[in-house]
Amino acid sequence: MDLATHARRHPHLTDAALAFVVGAMALLIAYTANETNLDGEIVRPEQPLEWGLVLIPSAMVALRRRIPILAMVVGAVATMAIWGNGFADFTVAGGILLYSAVVHGPSSAGTKAALTAAAALTAFTGLGVLADEVELFVLPFVAFFTVTAAVAGMMVRARADHTAEVEQRALLAELHQTASDEALLQAERNRVARELHDVVAHGLGVIVVQAGAGRRILDLDADGARQALEKIEEIGRGSLTEIRQLLGVMRTESDQLRQPVPGLSGIDELVAGFEASGLPVVVVRPEPAPTFPSTVDVAVYRILQEALTNVLKHGGPGVEAEISITLDDDDVEVRVADNGRGGSAAQGRGHGLVGMQERVD
Repeated sequence: MDLATHARRHPHLTDAALAFVVGAMALLIAYTANETNLDGEIVRPEQPLEWGLVLIPSAMVALRRRIPILAMVVGAVATMAIWGNGFADFTVAGGILLYSAVVHGPSSAGTKAALTAAAALTAFTGLGVLADEVELFVLPFVAFFTVTAAVAGMMVRARADHTAEVEQRALLAELHQTASDEALLQAERNRVARELHDVVAHGLGVIVVQAGAGRRILDLDADGARQALEKIEEIGRGSLTEIRQLLGVMRTESDQLRQPVPGLSGIDELVAGFEASGLPVVVVRPEPAPTFPSTVDVAVYRILQEALTNVLKHGGPGVEAEISITLDDDDVEVRVADNGRGGSAAQGRGHGLVGMQERVD
């Protein structure tokens, strides 16, 4: 792990190390500087409290991320106290604290506090110039240094805020895309479930009816039983073909075996199949045959298929059905009626009606 990576992972340890280095420099400068008072005497810290005062700005550097504004205020006050006592000061600590207040503090409060502290330090220096305790050249230096530290923090903060905003937008876009993908996936699952239900329920419903009829007449009418078995085979093959098409597992070279998407054009064939299974069906529809968008066309066909399958399964002996298709402006109404006995509540707990409702929706 390189030094930069370690610093990013352990920022507080990095701040503590920086405070130690800055503190050592502050002590060295305070001890070796030749600052003099008005009497020409060299002024250096002598008492423990004076040395502690020199170290306060540096110590605040260790807290510049945790309490950035408070650390800057304490450091600025301590700096003015150091200057007021005539001690030499390592001003880098003050610059770090001003910079950190803007970068790590609240967005607007940190900037205002840093600029206020810069103005206070500059004004305090100006008072020293007026009292002939500070050389005039120090005033523009302090003003430039403190304002530069605050402006540098503002630039870094603006860039960090912009980066955070971009990342937030990217995250929201990703979440939105994920939600859209999940919605599309769920819609596709529902569509496949409806298609599978309609294909399997229709095929198995007819197969069950034909198998029952064949079993009953097996000993009495061999030809009728054979026809029932042939119908079972035909329906089974057709259902398997539709399932293969739906799941997309047919080989490319077998495309010629694919059947067109079912629609109103296939109603006559659909009705013929049910009539061959023993369910008479009357169809009432406008002439010429209406044309619909493909989604509506498939929905009407599947709804009719499911309804007639339910009639065949639950209608009982002698049941007959009637299909009525009417058009009204942009609306199409499909009605299936029968004279059967109906099914019990337990028989009605399947997914057929739910699938019809989803197709209509």
